[in-house]
Amino acid sequence: MLRNIIPSFLAAIIFLACGGDNKSEPTDTNTDDSLVLKVGVMPTMDCLPLFVADETGVFDSLGVDIRLVYYDDGLDCCTALMEDSIQCCVTDLVRAEWMKRKGCDLGYVTATNAYWQFITNRKARINELRQMTDKMLAGTRFSAEDMLGDMAIDSAKIDAEYVFRIQVNNPALRLRMMRNNEMDAAMLTEPQAAAARADGDTVLMDSRGKGLRLGAIVIRNDYTTDERQEQQVKLLTEAYNRAVAMINKDGVTAYKHIITRRMHVDETAVSELKNMTFSPATQPRDTDITRVETWHNGK
Repeated sequence: MLRNIIPSFLAAIIFLACGGDNKSEPTDTNTDDSLVLKVGVMPTMDCLPLFVADETGVFDSLGVDIRLVYYDDGLDCCTALMEDSIQCCVTDLVRAEWMKRKGCDLGYVTATNAYWQFITNRKARINELRQMTDKMLAGTRFSAEDMLGDMAIDSAKIDAEYVFRIQVNNPALRLRMMRNNEMDAAMLTEPQAAAARADGDTVLMDSRGKGLRLGAIVIRNDYTTDERQEQQVKLLTEAYNRAVAMINKDGVTAYKHIITRRMHVDETAVSELKNMTFSPATQPRDTDITRVETWHNGK
């Protein structure tokens, strides 16, 4: 049976996916200036306000030295944060609380509007979660994707042992694997989820339907050791809010040139997101953190 063997070619793909090197936008991250705030970003829509703030000159107008460092996946981004290569990053509450448990002292800059969808490959013809028996689901361990994957499988009342959780940290690679018929399903956030929907894949669960808000931007608390650094964080929040206001006023599609270039999707995927809006900076909800802590305790 499928559960007794994973093809060697897939194992090789998974090995490469889990160990991918980070890739940064051209920027000088070697500096002795303690005020420089390096922020880890990824090819996902929760990073759009930061991309807009960077490319439209909002950071410059506020006189804040923020440098965006680009990673292909959230695991590499968070590893860099834990190693103090960057001081701040876009992530999710599940990963943030996991990093805290690993001894990384973090604070929250803001919650984000990130959401995730459980999407199945149209070629796999999976129309209900209970059909995931002996199927492969791609995602990242100890992340929102992991927690939501558990919730989906539990809701289907199928034995978790018979759903193969394949760790593929790069969201773009997950999408490609589904398109190449190498993966049955994946947990995807935007814009990769939009690209999958535009391609005819099936959404079986949406985190918004679970009443969860799991996106977050976190910062190392050891960065804010004096008033000047604290001011940098305040200006980061101000820049975020200005960019959010711009996006909500202009519409997401006005920034399609940033989305297609930074997130590696085509304009069809961007058009799927034309009604997407963003919220100003606010702290994560206690109810979301409590649900995340309960999930971690259960692991």
